[in-house]
Amino acid sequence: MSDGSYDPDHDFDSSDTVSYTGDYDHSLPVIDSTASLSLTSTSLGFNISVAGDAWQVTADAQNSAHEYEIIYSETEDPSFNNFSDVHHLFTSNTFVPISANAPKRWYVKARAIQNTVPVSSGVYSNIVGGGGGIPPGDQIIVQMPVDITVASGTVTVDGGTGAVTVDSYDTEGNSCTMGNGEQTGNSWVITDSTGSTTKGTTQVNSHTTNFS
Repeated sequence: MSDGSYDPDHDFDSSDTVSYTGDYDHSLPVIDSTASLSLTSTSLGFNISVAGDAWQVTADAQNSAHEYEIIYSETEDPSFNNFSDVHHLFTSNTFVPISANAPKRWYVKARAIQNTVPVSSGVYSNIVGGGGGIPPGDQIIVQMPVDITVASGTVTVDGGTGAVTVDSYDTEGNSCTMGNGEQTGNSWVITDSTGSTTKGTTQVNSHTTNFS
């Protein structure tokens, strides 16, 4: 290319401006400072944090990341070269929230970027994130009407063999249908063999429903 000059760390300080003549070859550094990925689950997805030194060297902009390339996929060990089923994003932030529509496992990679060019090896991790307001520990079993039979009885587990027996099982003809809004907002009462009615809460059709 023709003669010119450039500011390598983009700080608009002319004291470190580099001038060059024709046939100038400029190479970017390979950043070897450490970085890692810290992933945390949320009910709406998961959060990505580029941690460790985050490919940043104090007072040395030429050996620090300008931004980060982050990719995530449902497929293990995603490739930075895959643009078909891998999500790509470029950001200067070390913290990025990701939204998902259902709980699932995600595989995440990140690497340092300077002038749109990768300048580090990647870091890799995975996490089970939530989605759609559902925490990662909960799973949607079925999305259709389900007939539920209400029954009473005594469940006994043999401490030696692990065998499970049910005594005095009685449905008393009680049943209900759950799904597509049939039980939205209804309160249910569940008791154990001692008559205790403190069982916490759950959700029916995305509405908090008391299981007292």
